[in-house]
Amino acid sequence: MVAFWILAPAAWIVLWATFGSPKARVRLPDAQRIAFEAVVFGAAAAALWAAGQPIWAVVLFVAWAANRAVLTAYGGRTLDV
Repeated sequence: MVAFWILAPAAWIVLWATFGSPKARVRLPDAQRIAFEAVVFGAAAAALWAAGQPIWAVVLFVAWAANRAVLTAYGGRTLDV
């Protein structure tokens, strides 16, 4: 069981580095990237909920959704301020 608690986060790190990060090695099409991010942030929100933090779970997922909506509206570009 201890191996699971070590390997599960390591697997998420590898998946995020490969597919999700801005400098990812594999560039997913927009729809697949959004789905991938939804799974990652949804899993994190579910973990928070399971840990007894439902408010923070909702805050995390809503923050991700708002960020994704803004990025999508601006074509994935960051805002230069």
